[in-house]
Amino acid sequence: MSVLGKHVVLVHPDDVNLADAKALAAQHDTTVVGNRFVPRGQLLLVNPALWEWRP
Repeated sequence: MSVLGKHVVLVHPDDVNLADAKALAAQHDTTVVGNRFVPRGQLLLVNPALWEWRP
């Protein structure tokens, strides 16, 4: 799976309803990823040119 070409937003999973956030993001060519290392209350926008996720 690659998310290259999309905006990738990392969020703390306790801060948002991830299912709702992902559904909304899908309409805006954005991927929302829950990451417990992101500080509470913050979003981290990842440059998609530098991001690739491999299983």
